[in-house]
Amino acid sequence: MAAMTLRHMVSIASALGLVICLVPLTALAQSRITVLITMPTPATAEFTDRLRNELDRASGLKVNVVTEEMLSADRDSLNDDSLVVAVGVQALLQASKLDPRRSVLGVLVPQPSFDKILVDSRRNPRYFSAVFLDQPYPRQIALIKSILPKVSNLGVLFGPTSLQSSYLLQQASQASNLTLIQENIYATDELVTKLRRSLETSAVLLAVPDPLVYNRETAQSILLTSYRYQKPVIGFSQAYVRAGALAAVYSTPQQIARQTAEIIRQHLNKPQTGLPPPQSPKYFSVDVNRQVARSLGIEISDENALSDSLQRIERPLP
Repeated sequence: MAAMTLRHMVSIASALGLVICLVPLTALAQSRITVLITMPTPATAEFTDRLRNELDRASGLKVNVVTEEMLSADRDSLNDDSLVVAVGVQALLQASKLDPRRSVLGVLVPQPSFDKILVDSRRNPRYFSAVFLDQPYPRQIALIKSILPKVSNLGVLFGPTSLQSSYLLQQASQASNLTLIQENIYATDELVTKLRRSLETSAVLLAVPDPLVYNRETAQSILLTSYRYQKPVIGFSQAYVRAGALAAVYSTPQQIARQTAEIIRQHLNKPQTGLPPPQSPKYFSVDVNRQVARSLGIEISDENALSDSLQRIERPLP
């Protein structure tokens, strides 16, 4: 009777869209999708709520949410789940230690972090994939060209992590006839000198996520220095735009959840084919800092028009 009562409580909580953090994993392992998080945050709540709604509406699938602490206490209880969705780098690292036959999909993780975890874990790529947090470089360059059509060069600061994907930005820049002015930073004391050198020679600075270069201690300094040089910064998040970047293309947790739901339905329909290869965000938004645009004397379209323009570039009408 106690077990039946517990299952009934879990069902009610799931139907109400609650994040379950205190229910034993043995009760959660009855459904087919488990979302693994490090700890509840507004972003993970937005992601899980949208994922739950997408899957329940389309296929009746239920979503269980498991914290890293719960997983550590009862790792074997996920054996009956067909797919684990790991939200964030730390959750993906923990999921990589599960039974190698378990399908794992990482979300909201940078591509360099995913690549490292995949190599270190020696997982089979057929059952270990991701929806990256990073926007593809061609999309970011398309945004720059839409805002600054006459720009001829592009500055970027790479750190040890982001440097792994520098060749992708080089390819995208060449395809758009942009000269890439690249500075590689290996220690924090190099940042100021190389930032100034980049701003002196480039028309716009593209911010690329890297924990050494862009963090809470350096973000404001980079934006203020760029503003003094009257050079716009293209950010990688809505928060960076609010802090002083001119614009950014980014994907919200809800947009990533929509894409994740599509992958899950595809995977469950044909589980024998494994997971699709890692992929960039499919759905995205554009944000613009109007005050910065006015200060720099840049006329800029509204966010919806910019987003529509980028979508047409990627998916032109037949």
